[in-house]
Formats: sequence, C-alpha cells, structure tokens
Amino acid sequence: MLNIHSSISLQELQQTLNKLKNSLGEVQKLNAILAEGASRERQGPLKGEMTDIDKRLDNVAVRLNAKLQDLEATIAKWTEYYKRLNHFCDWLNEKEEKLNAVHDNKTNTPEEKLEQAKVGSSEG
Repeated sequence: MLNIHSSISLQELQQTLNKLKNSLGEVQKLNAILAEGASRERQGPLKGEMTDIDKRLDNVAVRLNAKLQDLEATIAKWTEYYKRLNHFCDWLNEKEEKLNAVHDNKTNTPEEKLEQAKVGSSEG
C-alpha cells in the first residue's frame, strides 16, 4: 500500500516539476515580448523582475528535486523494511505451524512434545 501511494506522490511531484519547467519557459517568452513593447525606461525594471522570477523558479525547482530524491530514498527504505517484515512473518508462521503440529500430535508424551518443540524452535 505504501508503494502505491508513494509512487503516486512521486509521479505528482515529477509532473509538478515538469509543469514548472514548461511554465518558466513561457514566462520568459512573455517577458521578452513585454520588454520589447515597453518604453526604454521600463525595460530595465522588467528585466530585473524577470531575473528575480528566474531565480525564484530555479530555487523552487532545486527544492522540488531535493524532495523527489528524499522521497525516492524513503520509498527504498520502506520497501526494504517491508521485505524484511514479510521475511520475519514467513519465519514466524513456519515456526507456529511446527509448534502446532507438535501440540496436535496426541501420540507423544508431554516430554516428547517439549523436546520436539525445542528442536523445532531452534531450527532456522
């Protein structure tokens, strides 16, 4: 369940980053058109504003990339955790089956059952 939700979040963040990159290009084109049509005294401030916007968008892109990397690392850690948890659960279920088989064996004495349980629990 974690992997599905994490993959969706990862995809959403990647889509957001791609949209941001596309939007940056569009904003730069629009500003160039606006600057061309503006008076000479207004062109300087427009270029300064565009530089400021570029820096801000670059900063957002850098932070978003960092978050994507963090998310990928977290997904990898949780995947490993679930792999180990599943391995432990399999081991535990195997031991439970062995102990239940010893318990359900009506032909053995309690001492024999105890000895079989010791042997079964110490294996693996």
